Amino acid sequence: MVRHVVSFYIVGQGAPTGSRPTVKIETMKARLLGQDQRAIAILVSAQQGEGHPADAVISAFLTDLGDVQLLADRAMGLR
Repeated sequence: MVRHVVSFYIVGQGAPTGSRPTVKIETMKARLLGQDQRAIAILVSAQQGEGHPADAVISAFLTDLGDVQLLADRAMGLR
């Protein structure tokens, strides 16, 4: 079985990123400057199947979902 995963990370009021180093930097910056340190990880995954490419399934899901930032804000209680 092969599973593809797309990761989004958000620190405080920042923009979504897939970069772990960026998340570490944003977290350190929030701590040093006394900013919002809340963080969230959103992982979207799909299993690769015959005739059902995982990347296409993930892309379709994210298109239907819309703005990942809105989902993150709701999950963190910001909206």
